[in-house]
Amino acid sequence: MYSVILVDDSMPVLHYLSRAVPWEQLGFQLAGSFSDPEEALTYGQQHAPDVLITDIGMPKIDGIQLIASLKQTQQSLMSVIISCHGEFAYAQQAVKLGVQDYLLKENLTADQLVPILEQIRQRLDQAQSHSSEHQRLQEDHLRHRLLIKRKFTSELLSGSIQDPEYGIQRLTHFGLDTRGKMILPVYYTVTANEERKQRFHDLDLLSFTVENIVEEIVEHSGTAVHLSKSPGEGFVWFALPVRSGAQQEMIVHEVMYQLIYSVQKFAKAEIVTVCGSKTLHWQEAMNDAIQLQAQADRYFYLPPSTLCDSTHRLDFQKESDLFANYGTAAESLALALLPDGEINLWINNWIERLKQERYHPETVKTFMLKLAIDWQLKQQQLHERPFAFSVEELHREMGHIRHIHELTEWMNIRFGALAVLSRDWTLQANCRSEIIHARNYVEQHMNRLVKLEEVAEHLHLNASYFSRLFKKETGETFIEYATRVKMQRAKEWITAGNGTVDEVSQMLGYQYKSYFLKLYKLYTGHTPVKSKGDTI
Repeated sequence: MYSVILVDDSMPVLHYLSRAVPWEQLGFQLAGSFSDPEEALTYGQQHAPDVLITDIGMPKIDGIQLIASLKQTQQSLMSVIISCHGEFAYAQQAVKLGVQDYLLKENLTADQLVPILEQIRQRLDQAQSHSSEHQRLQEDHLRHRLLIKRKFTSELLSGSIQDPEYGIQRLTHFGLDTRGKMILPVYYTVTANEERKQRFHDLDLLSFTVENIVEEIVEHSGTAVHLSKSPGEGFVWFALPVRSGAQQEMIVHEVMYQLIYSVQKFAKAEIVTVCGSKTLHWQEAMNDAIQLQAQADRYFYLPPSTLCDSTHRLDFQKESDLFANYGTAAESLALALLPDGEINLWINNWIERLKQERYHPETVKTFMLKLAIDWQLKQQQLHERPFAFSVEELHREMGHIRHIHELTEWMNIRFGALAVLSRDWTLQANCRSEIIHARNYVEQHMNRLVKLEEVAEHLHLNASYFSRLFKKETGETFIEYATRVKMQRAKEWITAGNGTVDEVSQMLGYQYKSYFLKLYKLYTGHTPVKSKGDTI
């Protein structure tokens, strides 16, 4: 549906149009109605509605000014003017702003708006169709170009390119002239937490978004070319003028830090970048790139969003050194997952230890995976409790982790969920199975808003019956419970410093930060500022 906002300083007009127009039947959602045009302007700039229906004669900001201001940031805005007889001069100005239609307020009826809105919807549909087709063609072209580059990168990293001239020609074909210049390969890999992955639905879409950002920035630099190896991993190849080292470093830093910033801003992800060595010889640059990629697992502990050099490649401790502590780790995890345990402290202590000791990433992932599975298995054997997360699901998630930053997020989400389940199991020893399953379902879907009807369907129960049952058994409604649990999790994460307020609200499925803050204060008695000595 397309979004509409109404603006008129006459409350009767607002109330009448809000109720009398069949918005949803016409394909629209009434996103807001405003008697104050300044409030409407603020809302419009933040949420970019598709259609604006506004009065002209209003205090502070008239309708013409409102349309013009919103069109500065949203050229596609459709608008309809509500005018009085004496304001036709204003209406003529509105034509210059591309206003779709105007109505006389004295004889205004909802029926008059219906055909206008139908025409607007048709125009929006056409614009959306054209935009979608244009975007699809652009994406197809970019995907094809990335595939060609990826094929060449595969050849390069396999060491099968024996003829330096072939490699130089291919880079020239991609837009990089390396002749007489210093060649520098820079390796990158994408890191993203669970919330960011789920926001993009899958890793391929997230990786394509990042590749698109990298491609655009590097292409416009004029000094480098982007060669993707696989989704979320690749190289930026520089051809640097033979100048002083400081000038070359400035060129590289300008491109790479713009890239890092853009990935953070638009993909909400981080990237780890590692520079190779500058050389005039293609063969040496190719061998350097092979080494950079071959030792990618050694960048597991490098800080994200920082430009590192190849000297940061780290050696790892022995696998046996970590697993020698497995029994102690399992016992401490069991204590941390008790209702009065400190799971966040346990996680933070382990992350700091891993950073200091630097065990091999595969060893670390196997270790944490085993802890999560063994604890659930023990709960199943001793108390006949179901697995909160399947072994297959945990293996799949762990297989995507490339960096300590992602592992930290995974531990906070998965071990945090197990702690809440453990607490609920302890408190619900005599609780009905339907309530236990409902609570488990909420815990397993903390990343989005779960509706009562959805849980009732999952339990094969009538929604009304399930609502009454949940209230009777727990003393609170299902919505109250789901919100309370989310706010508890939010407080734990914010207090532990596991994300900003924006990130936590998004990880818990709240689209609007203002709504999340209102719920947080309602359930905790204070704002996140009180939970964490930080500003919102």
